[in-house]
Amino acid sequence: MLQMVKGFLIEKGCSTMDENQMNQMEVGSQTTFGMNVNGALETPPKKKTGLLIAGIIVAFLLLLGAGAFGMLKYREQQDMDASEEMIAAFMKAYGRLQLEDAYETFHPDVRDGVIDEQLDTYMMSSLEGVERYLDLYFGDMEMTYEIDGSEKLSKEELEDHLSEIDDSYDAELDISKAYVYYVTEVYSGENGMLKVRKEYYVGKEEEDWYIIEVTTDKIVKDDVSFSITDYLSEMIDEFMDLYGEAINECDGRKMEDAYSLMHPEMRDLFIEQLLLQNSSEDLGDFVEWRNSFYGGFSSEYEILDITYLEGREWNSVLRLIEDYFGTEFDFGMRGVWEFDLQETLTGSNGTVVIVENYFMGEEDGKWYIIDINTEEIISDTVVAPQPVYTGNEGYASAEEAIEHYMRAYEDFDVEEAFMAFHPAMREYALAKACYNDGVDDAEEYNEMINSLFGGSLTVTYTITVKEELSENELEAFSYILWGSEVPPANISDACLCLLEEYYEGGGAALDIGELIMAGKDGGQWFLYNSTIIPEDFDMDLFNF
Repeated sequence: MLQMVKGFLIEKGCSTMDENQMNQMEVGSQTTFGMNVNGALETPPKKKTGLLIAGIIVAFLLLLGAGAFGMLKYREQQDMDASEEMIAAFMKAYGRLQLEDAYETFHPDVRDGVIDEQLDTYMMSSLEGVERYLDLYFGDMEMTYEIDGSEKLSKEELEDHLSEIDDSYDAELDISKAYVYYVTEVYSGENGMLKVRKEYYVGKEEEDWYIIEVTTDKIVKDDVSFSITDYLSEMIDEFMDLYGEAINECDGRKMEDAYSLMHPEMRDLFIEQLLLQNSSEDLGDFVEWRNSFYGGFSSEYEILDITYLEGREWNSVLRLIEDYFGTEFDFGMRGVWEFDLQETLTGSNGTVVIVENYFMGEEDGKWYIIDINTEEIISDTVVAPQPVYTGNEGYASAEEAIEHYMRAYEDFDVEEAFMAFHPAMREYALAKACYNDGVDDAEEYNEMINSLFGGSLTVTYTITVKEELSENELEAFSYILWGSEVPPANISDACLCLLEEYYEGGGAALDIGELIMAGKDGGQWFLYNSTIIPEDFDMDLFNF
């Protein structure tokens, strides 16, 4: 057989294989026989090629499985790295007080809700306010953090957290996987240190990772010595120092610096009313008059009480401010505080001790004085040279003065209506009324009401409340008369009247309430002040 093969190969021209190679091939292909112990012939065992092939297949599968497992581990590590990067990005921006960038790491559907929670926590209206507050709170804030551990959420745990997020932020997130990281944050500065443990939940939506929830586990250390009331007190100190120096030095520019601490939407209106009430042309004129009124001037003050006003309380105060200034404000403030301040003003003509309310609030990261209101005059011994009214005007009673005031409106004669006011208060009262109703003078005022009521007007009114003022009450109320020629000490009797008024004509009708002060000077009654009040006005607000 082999000879045939050799011949075939030679015949086919396989000359590259010599005869020796052919012989080796022949020897190698011979079958070898041997004997067993019994002397019987046996052939050698056949090679197990089937087992060899099976072994190769198993080894291949094992290698394939190991590769798949390694790929899964690789992808898992990629996910953990990507999710941890979100925490690193948040911490980096937050530590630099770039909060707008920090919260970009949160899922868009929960971001606004998380920011609102932070604004509520810090009682701020903007993230810029929180940034400034944090820097003030810690004193040049520095932040470090450490991740203490992490876990992948199971399907059930993830569903529970997504349900909680939906309840909190009204956000149905489509998160495929999530991790929780246990983080220790350390905030420090010259005012002390805050160390807090938190849990950061980071989830994947499609191919993007977001922080979806953060919860506080425990405050480990808090020794920060800072109070927002201390900070606001410093602002009050700044205002009072500038105010006192302005009066004492007759320096109108320092008075401008003092009022620059007021909210810009309030500042000009407040100064206008201040000058109008005190018959002054500008702040320089005002400080000169105030200085001469006291006969020199010095001021001492003490903060009695500091109160945080909730939204409803602040809205009530804001409404009174809007009514007084005859306009509406849109402060958009979250945090408003009220300071009760006792101030003692002393000069050669005497001393006045008063309690004032300072309302302060935050807007876009900056704090302002919102309003200053005199609450009570505790004592007043100032006796400055004052003229005594000796004219022949006036009325026999408060009711007669009010009647004159009301009837003049029926004739569209506003200037005549204000003849019921004391001569020293008349110009101020009329200017205040024109200002509040948006007209320039009495003539324009007449045109306005004539147009409104079609040239025919009937006025009916009722005095629903009349309270006689005691000597102490009159002393408190006399604060509004400063700057006029009216000597408060010369008002021998006074009363406060609440009127319900009804105006009708030309198809139009108007209901208003008005609070009027009437007083007696030189034996004659005059009106001294009038204020339009809201429909739900409560007379109990006047704690006389």
